[in-house]
Amino acid sequence: TIPKSKYDDDMVGFYKVARSSIFPTQSFLSYYHVLEYNFLRVADEELYNKTKSIINSTTFNSSYENVNKLLSVLQKHEKNLDETSMLKRVLIKYVDEEELITFINDLENKTKEKIFSKPKDDIFGEKISIRLEIGHAISNTAKIIKHIRNSLVHSSDKYTREECVIPFSESESIVIKYIPVAKFLAEKIIYANGK
Repeated sequence: TIPKSKYDDDMVGFYKVARSSIFPTQSFLSYYHVLEYNFLRVADEELYNKTKSIINSTTFNSSYENVNKLLSVLQKHEKNLDETSMLKRVLIKYVDEEELITFINDLENKTKEKIFSKPKDDIFGEKISIRLEIGHAISNTAKIIKHIRNSLVHSSDKYTREECVIPFSESESIVIKYIPVAKFLAEKIIYANGK
């Protein structure tokens, strides 16, 4: 069917690659690219709004205290630009946490297994799971999606010795398991950016 909205061509391009790929790893990464495409946009918007509220305040002037307050906002923003926190910001902005919880619950009900919310499931050397509660689901999902992305992108990790995805091995089964979640997130972000 013809969509009623106009979607961002770049995000749709990543989405098409994800849907058409025969390789689970490429599919997952392409869905992730939809999320990543919005990192700077969301971070810049957040910084803009925070600085605007300071500058537009009726009490703002160029006093030492006010300039320090402004600099503090800028410095905090720079410290929080790691990819996991940027992904979390994007998900908070575009994905309804209750919808995410419902989606994951539905997937688990279909499989009759707690494949995402099993307490501390081992995912490429890290014990993490999605706590299906408001205030936790988006944060946990961001951490897992980013961790899987890192395991796909890095063929070795000389610092933390984390496990990585080896093509055509059992490790791909973890990636396959999380593709529906990555797809759900990508679709929500594409829809939210539609005009």
